[in-house]
Amino acid sequence: DTSEDVARTKVIDYFAVDDQEFVRSVVLPTQDRNGFWKGEFRFRNFKSGELIPVLYNQFQIRDESRKVIGVATVSPDISEIKKVER
Repeated sequence: DTSEDVARTKVIDYFAVDDQEFVRSVVLPTQDRNGFWKGEFRFRNFKSGELIPVLYNQFQIRDESRKVIGVATVSPDISEIKKVER
């Protein structure tokens, strides 16, 4: 993928189709209200279509005056953990 492909991709498109409504109706409003959201999700691999389980952490980035200037995520792959659980 090129940087242009990434720039054209909406964040919501990284989630499994079945999870997108939950992201819109719960995750984003919670992050707006509380400054963060954390939970398990499935990211979509754009090339293979494979769903990859991740621990999704979304949080606000603030400047020195506490003004929100962005949102970031840390989302480690938890595939191995899920295999052990099964």
